[in-house]
Amino acid sequence: MILENVKEVFLKQGQVFLSTVEGDMPHVRPMDKFVEIDGKIAFCTKKGKAMFNQLAANGNVEAVTMFEGKTIRLSGHVNLDDSAEMKAKYLEIQPTTANHYGGGEETMAVYVFDKATLTVGFRGQKEETVLY
Repeated sequence: MILENVKEVFLKQGQVFLSTVEGDMPHVRPMDKFVEIDGKIAFCTKKGKAMFNQLAANGNVEAVTMFEGKTIRLSGHVNLDDSAEMKAKYLEIQPTTANHYGGGEETMAVYVFDKATLTVGFRGQKEETVLY
């Protein structure tokens, strides 16, 4: 896989698993709404959910998906962007999000990767990495 295409492939995946940390334990959940906004990868959750609280305490995350037998891993740190502008950009790409979480934009929490590494690996082969 050509590394320039990794971010594009990652964003097109139907299901990505995101890991956060609660205390000293990892917590993994399926996610399906990763998007690119202003060149950065972002995702959304609802304020008050466990994931929101976990990210408030520790913004280090890892997301993983599979493509053509290869593992694509996005590791890094996310920050909450609670601006009306960011929420509007997110809803432009994923318009059903506001209804999905109920309460509209007020309950949306958009997280943006500020530092990340994209890694591609395939069963025992050397991994390829690109800083994002």
